[in-house]
This record gives sequence, structure tokens and C-alpha cells, in this order.
Amino acid sequence: MPRVSAAAVAKHQLEAFGYAHLSPEFLDPRRSGCTEHQVEEFVGSWNALPQDPYMLSGSGARRRRYGRCAVLEEGIKMLPSVPFVQSDEVNPVFGGIERRFADLDPAFGASPVLTSLIRSLCECIPPLPDPMAYLNLGIHQIRVQTSTTATGLPTPEGIHQDGHRYVAQVFIVRNGIEGGRSTFYENGVPVYQTHLTQPFECLLVDDRRMHHGVSAIQPAGTASGWRDMLLLDFPETVAVEALTGNGGEERAAWSLLPEAAPGG
Repeated sequence: MPRVSAAAVAKHQLEAFGYAHLSPEFLDPRRSGCTEHQVEEFVGSWNALPQDPYMLSGSGARRRRYGRCAVLEEGIKMLPSVPFVQSDEVNPVFGGIERRFADLDPAFGASPVLTSLIRSLCECIPPLPDPMAYLNLGIHQIRVQTSTTATGLPTPEGIHQDGHRYVAQVFIVRNGIEGGRSTFYENGVPVYQTHLTQPFECLLVDDRRMHHGVSAIQPAGTASGWRDMLLLDFPETVAVEALTGNGGEERAAWSLLPEAAPGG
């Protein structure tokens, strides 16, 4: 399947095939007015990711931050910190565990580059069935590292689903590595494979329909290397209580937001 550079085509492919491969030109935040400096700061923020404390021994090293945001007409609003939890049905390795990752850096959350990417991706997915879901998008900054003594595993859980409605896999950079082939599976059969190599190239997947995985990475003629990704989770639905870990007054305020959310 060729890469697409139009939101309507991406949406059609996502509905028809369960996945779409977006060209880097489509998501390039410079198209929406972001400066070269803002893009460099955004990409450079992966250099400050802390260690993922939940990686398995022998799986290489992974650095990670996690946060959530609400997509509103006036922009992106970051949400309070919560653990990241998946069911053991979709993640046999970490399912049922409350994983507490480092928070997203405030400068990253406020970056116009992040806003541009999320806005563009929202144009590419079919409307979420619950407008409230736009108020609880998951954001993962991930760096998988490899060395001559440790193979890097981008998906230590193997072929899997994430437990969301749609997932956007936005490529940031790869440095000194080989491997990292992305594969989508339907009914256990591989239906699409590719290597993401260009900044802001993106795979969209209907997570209810498809399974997916990424092959291991190894150094390519160097002592070490890494692969940086931005993952965005679009949930199926969300309860108002999930939008904040604070008191009832704040929950009542959040309950007014669906009218401002895309698809509302």
C-alpha cells in the first residue's frame, strides 16, 4: 500500500483496510506554521527521556514518558497524571499492572508541534463513537535502545493489540540501527510490513481489528543505537471520572467539555 498524503484518503484506508500509512509530508508540522527551531526542540526532547522502569532484562533499554491530553477547539489541554494500565488480554507481559511512567515535560505538552500532529491525526481517523474520548488521548514518548550486548525490543509483548480504538505510531528518528520492521496482522496473517525511516512518517491502525508488532533492533556498525517513536492512543470511550484524579468539582467542570471536542 502506498503512503498517503491526504486526510480523506487515510480515513478511507483506515475504515476499509484497518490501517493507513501516512507520508511524512502530511504530518510535517512546518506545514502548519511551526518553525525549524520548534521542530528541533520537539525532536530533541527524546534525548531527555528517563529510563522505563518496567523493561524486562535482556530486552535492551527503553526510555519513556507518558501523559494525556484533551483535544478542544481552542487547543490541546494536558490532563492530570494517572498510571498507564492495559488489560492482560491485550498485553500478556504488563497487563493489569499500574505502570507509572515519568510525566511529559511541560514544554513538550505545550509545543505547537505536538498540537499540529494531534490536529492532523484527528482529521485522519473516523469520528470516535463517544465524543468524550477526544478528552482523553494518551501520549507516549518512547526511545528503544540497543547495543552490542543487548538487542532492543520495541514491542516486548510481541504481536499484540493496545486496547484502544485507534493508535497512531509517529516515527521520530532512528540512529545507528538495523531492524525495526513494523507489521500489521489480521486474523493472524501479516497484511502489511514496512520500515519507518523518515521523521513524522506515521502508521495508523484500527486497534480493534488489527494486531501489530515491531521486530527487534540491533546496532548497525556501531556500538549502540536507538529508535524514537511518538505513540498516540485514541480510546473507544471514556468515563468522566477518568479525566482527572482530583475532586468532584473538577470532574464536574470536565463534564462540560464534550461540546468543545472534535466530533461532539
